Amino acid sequence: MKAYEAEYKNITEDEISIKKIQVCAEDFFCGLQEATRMIAEIEDSDWTIQSFKIIDGIDISNFVEPECNCPFCRASKTVLDKIAKFNCPECKELIVVAEDGWEVISCRKCNKELYRHLLGYSEGAWHYTDDDTD
Repeated sequence: MKAYEAEYKNITEDEISIKKIQVCAEDFFCGLQEATRMIAEIEDSDWTIQSFKIIDGIDISNFVEPECNCPFCRASKTVLDKIAKFNCPECKELIVVAEDGWEVISCRKCNKELYRHLLGYSEGAWHYTDDDTD
């Protein structure tokens, strides 16, 4: 478990507001998703995350992790026919995620962005098409 800090801003006609929020998560992607969710709950206007980084030197071994709802974590808690298994087109890492409820994820090995609309199921297997011409 790691601690992360997100710095986010909102620009209006009158001012530029910059705030920070800290989250704990298993990895970078889950932390970024949790920070985005928390900002959306806290703030009432459009905010943009400016930076997202790990906070070094924090021991969070006693942290009770909240229920993570990312596609990676949901895959371990869902039925088999709702799980997508496919290889990253960049590094060939096996990706195992819940097949629904996401638009974009990042490969945990190479950080390539993977888009849900490029994932398909045919002939009994999941296939990721890295061609966005459809």
